[in-house]
Amino acid sequence: MFEPMRRQLFYAAHVFFFVCCSSYEVIIALERIISSINPMQYYKRSFDLVLLATVATLIMSSAFIISYWMYGADHRSSGCFFLVVIDTATVWLNFQAIRYCGRKFEDMYGKAELSARYQVKEAHTMAVAMKPVYVASYVIKFTVNFTCIFFFMFESAFTSVTGYVEFMYTSVVAVNGGLTTGLLIRNHPRIKRRFDRAVNKFM
Repeated sequence: MFEPMRRQLFYAAHVFFFVCCSSYEVIIALERIISSINPMQYYKRSFDLVLLATVATLIMSSAFIISYWMYGADHRSSGCFFLVVIDTATVWLNFQAIRYCGRKFEDMYGKAELSARYQVKEAHTMAVAMKPVYVASYVIKFTVNFTCIFFFMFESAFTSVTGYVEFMYTSVVAVNGGLTTGLLIRNHPRIKRRFDRAVNKFM
């Protein structure tokens, strides 16, 4: 279970997907703000596959470099700190999105088309729904990341438990994924309605 080389590859892959997910969280939080700057233009804009592919490629390339840097070049403590920075940026951006979208929606009252106001309202609703998700996720990931930062700094004295610490880290992050998904479903009205309808079909 804790064979070193196989474990290294497994956790490098884990970091790759972790960075991808955290980066997309940053993009989603930022997108809420961007969609409200010029909501009518955003509302009318068609799906941009090239932009999406470019962003996805950049994120995956960065994630690969970071995962190699953490495990291939053995910078796990620094890498965990970098992951904390990404998650901190996500929470901060989402709080800014709530403030900006809420203020924008109020300023647009009676001054903009219904479609534009709907776009801003939806952006605000999503940002508000994501607030407890991001905060809960941040607390969990912050705790395990800082635990790992200090552990890896003094790993030479505790090499016999390295595999168990990394397994704990992966397990907690996996549970966090399920928890935050549940929180989003619970807090976003439209997603919750769709989820309830889907569940009722099987009841």
